[in-house]
Amino acid sequence: TFPFTVYRGIIPEYFRSFPLHWHDEFELIYCVKGRVLVTVWGQTYTLCAEDLAVVLPRAVHSIDQCGSETGQYFNIMFHPTLFRGPEDDPCYEKYILPFLNGEKTLECFHPTGSPFNQAVTPCILSMLEHRRDSFSTHELLMKSCLFLLLHHMNQQSTAANADSLPQLSYGRLKDALYYVQHFYDQEITVTTAARRCGFSESHFMKLFREFTGMSFNAYLVNYRL
Repeated sequence: TFPFTVYRGIIPEYFRSFPLHWHDEFELIYCVKGRVLVTVWGQTYTLCAEDLAVVLPRAVHSIDQCGSETGQYFNIMFHPTLFRGPEDDPCYEKYILPFLNGEKTLECFHPTGSPFNQAVTPCILSMLEHRRDSFSTHELLMKSCLFLLLHHMNQQSTAANADSLPQLSYGRLKDALYYVQHFYDQEITVTTAARRCGFSESHFMKLFREFTGMSFNAYLVNYRL
């Protein structure tokens, strides 16, 4: 009923990496100490303390250890339905749907000191401070922070390029990632994964390695671990 949550992550204490995946929520990754690697649509960014990454809904992304360094960060995740009002809500259609249908995009990496980072950091720190109370006594504060965050996201957004190479080339691989996320405990073959994406096995394996840097079977084993 309140699709918002905050996770704390420590790499490598909790895990060395969170493999490529995607979901319907918006996600903010806020580094608080050390360094972590965040990859979105095949582009890797190094986050240091107070750097921010914004992951739009359905974007393929991962989080990894930066060399042998330790990194601490928070994930702030919220579903678009949090902003939905009555039927035919003009604000939802004007400001949310363009992010969901690919008409609008936003730069992923916002280092400390950048305009967007400075604008939204007070919202982020407030959500982190009250994260344990977000479902009990601070729902209105969380929603107010998220609406202000969304305002700044729209201010910084640009029209999406319809010919965006990463999304055109790799978007169909999301079906294979989704399949692994939900059925990793069952037998999964390259043939099955390629068929779900509508590729031949050879083209699927080539594209998958280009996108992830590893074979599909290696990704599957890594995800299971």
